[in-house]
Amino acid sequence: MLLRAVYSRVPYSHRKEFDRTQQRLCRDYRTPGYEVQIAGWNLAEKDEACILGVWEDERAFFHFMESSAMSSDSDSQQLMHSSQISMWSPTHNFTGVTESAPSFQDQVVRIVQITVMAGRQEHFRDTLDHVWEPGMTDAGIERGIFLEPAGAEEDNRNFLIVGQWEQWAHARFYLTNFGELLNKARPDLDVAALEGRVMELEPDWCF
Repeated sequence: MLLRAVYSRVPYSHRKEFDRTQQRLCRDYRTPGYEVQIAGWNLAEKDEACILGVWEDERAFFHFMESSAMSSDSDSQQLMHSSQISMWSPTHNFTGVTESAPSFQDQVVRIVQITVMAGRQEHFRDTLDHVWEPGMTDAGIERGIFLEPAGAEEDNRNFLIVGQWEQWAHARFYLTNFGELLNKARPDLDVAALEGRVMELEPDWCF
């Protein structure tokens, strides 16, 4: 499995046109092996669109890149003034409160990119498995995934955590559960740098 994260800055004057283009591209993008797309707007920075795409494997991704769907993507690129792209491979994914694919209506996705201190990777992975996953599952997360950069070396220090929530469950998690999990995980011992986003999903951009 391969995940591509794209964060694009869209001027407000282009927002409606960008939305229409993404709805069209969402239909065009459904090539074999392109399994999931979740996308929407960053709640904190309203001009940033976040698009996460998941492919079955590298072969499916390269097939997508060579397909006619990519040529139509130029319309979208003309509407943004900057873009960040990164590729990730999952190390662990988990289902929360539902075993079926959750809906995209009234949903948010939290994306956290973390750089871990040298020598603290194993402890950090352990807290993901034994603190954050059960804690987020108990709090009502719909589904989540832990990832490392595609092709990462054994001493990799960069990680990505993606979790999909109903809006009310995510709000409750941060009010009632987050502080306790933070105390258990002790990120001050592991984390050198952290960048977080919360995006509100646009159902018409998702499949």
